[in-house]
Amino acid sequence: MIGSVVFVPLGVVAWLMGIQVSHRDFLLLTMRYDYRMGMAQCISFAGLLAVMALEWVMPASAMTTVVLTGAGLAVAFVVEWVLARLRSSRLAVTLLVRLLSVLLMAAVMAACGAMTVLPLAAMGWYVRNSGLGVVHRNPFVLACRLRRSQVARRNNRVAQVEISPSMPDFSHAGCQRHGEPSQRYVVTDYGIVPGSDRDQIEPLQALLDRVGQLGGGTIFFPRGKYLFNKCGKKRFLRINYSHITLEGELNAAGRPVAQLVNCGSLDRGHAQPWLSPFFITTGEQLQPSNQFWGLQFGRWHQVEMQSDSMSDPGSDGSLLSPKVSTRVTTTSPKGDDVLHVESTANVGRYILLGIYNADDEATLLKDILGQPRLRPEWKAAMRAGVERAPSLQWLVEVKQVLDEHTLQLVQPLWRDCAVENSPVVCSVEMLEDITIRNLRLSSRWNGLFRHHGCRHYYSVPQAQEMDYGWNAINLKRVAHAVVEDVVIENFTNPLCVTDSRNVTCRRIGIGGYDGHQGLKVYSHACDNLFSDINFYSHFADMMGGEGNAYGNVFTRIHYLNPCFHPVEYDFHGFSEAPFSPPCYNLFEQVYGFAAIHSSGPLHMQPACGRGNVWWNCVQEGERKGGNLLHQGHYDVRLTFKNHLAIVARTVLAVVRRRALSPGSMKQCYHDALHAKRAACLLTVDEYAQFYTDFHFCGIQTVSDTAFTQSPSIHAAHWNTAISIPSLYDAQLSHHSRDVD
Repeated sequence: MIGSVVFVPLGVVAWLMGIQVSHRDFLLLTMRYDYRMGMAQCISFAGLLAVMALEWVMPASAMTTVVLTGAGLAVAFVVEWVLARLRSSRLAVTLLVRLLSVLLMAAVMAACGAMTVLPLAAMGWYVRNSGLGVVHRNPFVLACRLRRSQVARRNNRVAQVEISPSMPDFSHAGCQRHGEPSQRYVVTDYGIVPGSDRDQIEPLQALLDRVGQLGGGTIFFPRGKYLFNKCGKKRFLRINYSHITLEGELNAAGRPVAQLVNCGSLDRGHAQPWLSPFFITTGEQLQPSNQFWGLQFGRWHQVEMQSDSMSDPGSDGSLLSPKVSTRVTTTSPKGDDVLHVESTANVGRYILLGIYNADDEATLLKDILGQPRLRPEWKAAMRAGVERAPSLQWLVEVKQVLDEHTLQLVQPLWRDCAVENSPVVCSVEMLEDITIRNLRLSSRWNGLFRHHGCRHYYSVPQAQEMDYGWNAINLKRVAHAVVEDVVIENFTNPLCVTDSRNVTCRRIGIGGYDGHQGLKVYSHACDNLFSDINFYSHFADMMGGEGNAYGNVFTRIHYLNPCFHPVEYDFHGFSEAPFSPPCYNLFEQVYGFAAIHSSGPLHMQPACGRGNVWWNCVQEGERKGGNLLHQGHYDVRLTFKNHLAIVARTVLAVVRRRALSPGSMKQCYHDALHAKRAACLLTVDEYAQFYTDFHFCGIQTVSDTAFTQSPSIHAAHWNTAISIPSLYDAQLSHHSRDVD
C-alpha cells in the first residue's frame, strides 16, 4: 500500500494531469470534426492514460471512488466560486488556494485509507473544463505553451479566377496617407520609468497631450515593463491629437521588448457597457466611449431595448448625432463618385453620408439586407420604415470640392444615392496619422471569463467586467492610421476599430487568456485593412462586426490555438436600431475558422447584409457535412436542445417576474415556447435566406470535405484543392494604388 507521504504529492500530480484533459478533445474521437490532432490533444490523452494507470494500482473500491470523485468535484466547485469572488490578479494567490484544497483533500483521503487518485484528477479536470469560468486557468495548461503552424495546402496548383464585375471593390481599404513624425520623445526623459512599481499613467497622459498640442511626434518606449492604471480609478490612455506615434524598442530578433501593462479593469457599469473604454483609446474628446455615434431615426420613437445578456442594462436608443451640413439634390447611381448638394460651404474632408427609408415598408433596408420581408422578432428592422431610419450610413472621405454644389469622393458609391431617400451629408471631425508599433500590450486580468456571465453565480458587475472590462486598443474616430508589429496578451477584447476609416492593422499576435471579442469592426468602420494577424487563444466572437461597417478587408488571418476549440466568423447585426448590418466586407486567406455565424441580440437581427465576400479561405473545426452558414437564433427543428433552452428561459422569467403561482409559471412556459417556436419552425429555404447575396470562391476544408452548400450561396468556385490569388491584391494592382 502506498503510504500517506507518497500519496499526497501523487494526488497533486494527478490534479495537474487532470487539468490537461479537455472535454473538447473527446469530440475529435467522434470523427465528425475536421481538425488536426496536435500536440495539445496528445498531451491531454496521455494525461488521461496516466491517471488511469495510477488508478489501476490504487487500492479503492468502485463505490468509494465514485463517492469521493463527486466530493472532489464539489470541493473544486466551491474553491473556484471563492476564487471568482476574491478577484485576485496574482497567480500566486490562486495557486496557493487551489494547492491547499488539493493537499487537504489528499490528506483526508490518505487518513481514511481511501487510496484513489481519480477524485484529485477530477478536481483538475473541473478547473480546465468549467463552463462557469475559471481564474488563472491557462498557466496550468501545457497546451497554452504550444504554437501551431498553418496547415499546408494539399495541392499547390494555382487557379486563375476572373474577377466578376459585380464583385465589390475593396482596393480602397487600408491606410492611404501616412507620414512619420520628425520629433522624437523618449519617455524616460519625462519621468516614465520602466521597472517601477509606480503608476505611470499620469506622466504618460501629460506627455501625450503635450506632444499633441505641439503638432505631434513619436513617443518612444525603451526596453522594460511599464505599469498603468494601478490606482483603481479606471483610467486609460487617450490619444486626442493627430500625428501621434507610440513606438517601442525591438530586440535583435525584431521582437518588441517594451511592455505596457494595464493593471485594472476599465468596465463601465452604466448604460451600454459594451462601449467601455480601451487601454489605448483614440478620439475620446470627439466621441466619449459610453455613447454611440450616428444619425438618428427621422421620426424617432424612444424605445427601450434589452437582450437576455446579464451584461445588458438596456438602451433607450439615444445617440450622439452629427449636425447635417447639406443635403443631396440629385440622384447619383451606384459606381459614381460625385455628389450634387445644396452647398459645399460647410463640408469638410470626412463626411457621413446618410440615406433614409422613404416608406413604411422599409424598402431601402430590405434591399440592403436582401430580405423580401422582415420577421416580427427583428424589432430594430421593423422600426426602419415607420420611423424613417437612415439605414445606410457611410463614413467616407471627400477627394475634392469641384464647385459650390459638387463633391467628389475618394471612391465610388456602394449603391444608388436616390433623392427620394432624403440623403444628407454630415461633416465629421476625425484624427489622422496615428501609429502604434513595436509594443507588447498585456494586462493583469486574471482570465475569469464566462460569455455574458452566469445568472445567480456571478453578479451583473462581474459579468460586465468579463465581457468588457479588459480591452486593449480601440481606434475610434481616426483616419489613415496604422497598428503594426504589436503583441496583445490577456485582454478579453484585444482590437477594435470604431467609427474610423482607412486604418491598417498588420503583423499582430493575439494570445493569452480566452475572451470575448477578438477582432471587431464597430458602428461606422469603413475601408479598414487587417492583415497578417495570428490568434493563439479563443474568443467567443472571434472576428467580424456590427453596424454600418463597409469595405473592410481581413486578409491572412490565422487561428492557431493548439487547443481544440472551433471559432466562427461572427456578425452581430444593427449595433443600434437606426443603423444596418455589415455589408461589402472581404475575408480572404483566412485559416482555421469553422463557419459563418450570426449572433447578438435577436432584436438586432439579421446579422449582416449584402455583398460580403469569402475568398480563398481554409476552414477547420467544422462538423463534417455541416452547413457553412449558421443562424444563431434559428433552427429548422424544435430539438431536445431547444426544449432545454425553453425550460431555461422559463426559469429566468419566473425569477424575474417572481411568478411563483402555478398559473404564472405555466404562462412563463407558454411565452418561452411561443418565442422559441417562432424562431425554430422554419422551412429550409427560409433558413437559407437569412444570408443573401454572399460571394464565395475557393473555400477549402482541412480534410478536403466540402460543406453542405446552402441554396443562398452565390459561389464562383467551390473547390477544395486549389489556391486562388488574393482578391485584394488583384484589385490593388488593377487600380494601381499604393497602400502604405
